[in-house]
Amino acid sequence: MKQIWMSVLGGILFLTACGQTLPAAHTTSIPVADTVKATPSPIPINTITTTPTETLTASITPLPTIPTFTPTFDVSRIVTVTPAPPATCPKENPKIVAEFATPNSYGSYEPYRALEVLDYLNAGGTLGQLQNSGLEETTDLTGDGLHEVLYEEFGYSFFGCKDGHYQDLFYFVGDSGAGLAEILDLNKNGIPEIILYNIVHYGYIDISVFEWDGNKFRSLIDMKTDTSPDSAIDWVSATDYHKLVDTNGDGLKEIVVVYDVNELCGGFGDFCDGTPTREQTTILG
Repeated sequence: MKQIWMSVLGGILFLTACGQTLPAAHTTSIPVADTVKATPSPIPINTITTTPTETLTASITPLPTIPTFTPTFDVSRIVTVTPAPPATCPKENPKIVAEFATPNSYGSYEPYRALEVLDYLNAGGTLGQLQNSGLEETTDLTGDGLHEVLYEEFGYSFFGCKDGHYQDLFYFVGDSGAGLAEILDLNKNGIPEIILYNIVHYGYIDISVFEWDGNKFRSLIDMKTDTSPDSAIDWVSATDYHKLVDTNGDGLKEIVVVYDVNELCGGFGDFCDGTPTREQTTILG
């Protein structure tokens, strides 16, 4: 009986213990901000700076205006030519008289040869005695400061000092005659050009241009054609005298040559055969 009551009393104590409130378990609180993403407060519209959208438009840069100008001489176009080294000529002796350069009783000069001129100059004769005796010109052709002599005898001989005495530096001969047209410095390089005519027996002329190149007189014309592509033609044919014209406005004059076959019709060798003809103009510059 005693055991029964002890069991009942234990059950009551157990029930009483179950009805009591147990102490709360230890917990760690988590801030709301760490677990919940806060919604940002709205920003007033008047505080937002907006970037306007740019409208792209085609941009065309105009070309610079090309000024109107008059062409001028371009110094860079000058071809450097080596002048002849200073030459030593025979000392002049005014007492030496050239009989061939002395007018006769009629006031004219006797014919003489180129070799006589060379002998006279190398003996010390002066150029002054030769001015009116048939010589075409005495002028500086090589740029050395000394005068050369152009003597006409069926053609033209250029006499100049070299190695201490006068020599024949160049000879130009024509077909039916030769003519000295002009001596002038067209290309402005300090050395004159010599324009010569070869008078052709058919009635036209061939024009040649020569210049000193530092060693010799050479032709400035090199006319290669379809009929002679491998050889140089150092003249230009014309039926009239040349003209000097600045054709391109660069300040330098060019040599303008016209060949008109119509002017040769009916003449010696009659170049006209009834086919159409026209002028040929050649500009040398």
